[in-house]
Order: sequence, then structure tokens, then C-alpha cells
Amino acid sequence: MHITYRGIRSLLAQQPVAEMIVDMASIYATLGVQDVAYLPTTVRFLDVAKSQLSIGRQYVKLRYLPRDATALRKVFIPLFTPCPDHWYLCVVDREKKTNSILDPAGLRRHTKRLENAKRVVGSRL
Repeated sequence: MHITYRGIRSLLAQQPVAEMIVDMASIYATLGVQDVAYLPTTVRFLDVAKSQLSIGRQYVKLRYLPRDATALRKVFIPLFTPCPDHWYLCVVDREKKTNSILDPAGLRRHTKRLENAKRVVGSRL
């Protein structure tokens, strides 16, 4: 997957989880993920600045991916917004080569941001 920092930052302004999502997406692409669903919820709680570890692909790979990561088919990525009570769920279906961005609030004012999410995530399926 090719997900740019600029694209993710447009969805997650000032959110440190954005960098983790970019790294994880890169790992999924490198591993050729195909068969198992996985929800990387733990990235939300990782404090990169205080970890004393390099937040490169190996750290995420060792700590936050399941052992059968090479068999992933669907990836569920929570995308958080500056609004404390609003988020999107990105569903990447590697088998069907499709992606969906689900908006639990369904607010019209978030349409532009939702379109940005679809464009960024869909750029490399």
C-alpha cells in the first residue's frame, strides 16, 4: 500500500496514531497480507515519544501484528479525527481489492474528509 503522510495527516490532524497507521499499512503491503482479518486497536495506545525504541517497521511488526500476518485478508483500521467523539473505520479487503470508509456518525459535514480517506486508502489496492 502506498499511503502518504500528507494523506493520513489530512484525516488525522495532530494525531500521533497517523504515523503508526502509515507504518502498519506499509508492513501489510510488504508481507502481501491476504487471508485473516485483523484490527490494530493497540496502536492507539502506543506512545511513540516515550517508548525509547525505534518506531520503524520492525517494532510494529514484532509487537502488534499477529503471527500469521502473512495471511491477512481484511484489515480494519480506526481513523481518529480531532473531534474527540468522532472516528471512521477503514476496512481494506485485500482479496476483493476494495476499501470502505465507514462513518458511524454519518454527518454531512464530514463528507470531504471521507472522500479524502477513500482516495488515500484506495490509491494502492
